[in-house]
Order: sequence, then C-alpha cells, then structure tokens
Amino acid sequence: MKIINYTSRHRHIGEKYEKIFSTWDIKIEDTDPYDEKTKTRFKYINVKQVKYLSTSGLDERPVYRGDRTNEFDSNTKDKQKKFIIEEVNKLLQTFRSHALIAQWLEQSAHN
Repeated sequence: MKIINYTSRHRHIGEKYEKIFSTWDIKIEDTDPYDEKTKTRFKYINVKQVKYLSTSGLDERPVYRGDRTNEFDSNTKDKQKKFIIEEVNKLLQTFRSHALIAQWLEQSAHN
C-alpha cells in the first residue's frame, strides 16, 4: 500500500467553521499481501478527512471509498472494509509522523 497523492486545504466560513480538509489517494500494489478480492475491490482508496479548528464540536471522522465500493466510515459492518480502514490508518499514522509532514500540519493549523 502506498500514498500516491495527498492534498490539504485550509478553508473557513467565519471562525466557527474553520477547517483543514485533507484527502489521500492510496494504491494497493500487486505485491501487497492481500487476497485478490480485496485488491480488486480496493485497488485505489480515497480517504477524506475534515479537521475543524474551532471548538464547534463537529467531529473529524474520515470517510473512505474504494474502487468498487460506496463511501464508508468506521461504523461499517463489512469486515473487509473494517480491515481496509485498519490498514489505511496504519499507513497514514506513519505518514503523519514523518517530521516534515508533522511540521507542515502544525503550521497549517495556525495559518
């Protein structure tokens, strides 16, 4: 699994709804140890997350979408989707902990 694209934008409508909108495009590679059904269904995964900077109380739950799936989140009952969420979260945790990315995320939260 690898990240093939990442974007992040700072948006706001007044101070109450100030947010950082991030998207990740992730690709499952042929060499990844997943079964063929998973590789076909989730060859490309799109993850969207909104992080609100105010204290508006709005959550920042990510939304996922695979090649051959509808959008889903952590409330899904589908075991294959839950597995993909776990794998994607492992990958994104590594990505977010990279020193340059962590520094950029911190700076963008203050701009």
